[in-house]
Amino acid sequence: PKAIKLIDKTKLFISLDVQGYVRCTENNRVRLRVSENLTDALLCSHMVKADETELTSILAFYKMSLSELTRAFKIDEMVITAGSCGGLIRRLTGEEIRYDAKPIDFLVDPTGAGDVFFGAYVTYRFHRDKNISIASEIAAILAAQQIEGRYISKEILSLEY
Repeated sequence: PKAIKLIDKTKLFISLDVQGYVRCTENNRVRLRVSENLTDALLCSHMVKADETELTSILAFYKMSLSELTRAFKIDEMVITAGSCGGLIRRLTGEEIRYDAKPIDFLVDPTGAGDVFFGAYVTYRFHRDKNISIASEIAAILAAQQIEGRYISKEILSLEY
């Protein structure tokens, strides 16, 4: 919690994947449980990513709607992933932009697809200055490639132009 408060003082752009704040391990099993430290993390984050299940837990924990959550924590963009159903980006303004998951030809392993989506989304949205629709479209393509085992090349990962 102290480190999070120090991060907030930097006034840098902060993106957050809530996964580590909404899961715990009990008896070698992963369970949903919202951490008391999530509040501080949300307060200093500009962009937050959660999957549908994580978001449901968070909204129940705070007893808020998605709209109330984004306003209460001043979250500029809430990125919600829903696997093969796509997802949506909820802006602080209330605007919601839905995106579709991309079809895959074959399944190798879906592990990490949400991480790839979020990393690509942040990169294209803020480093490469793309709008939400374009950034989410590119991110969905890269996540689908991850699922198919066509991993991201170092050229694509490079932030150099």
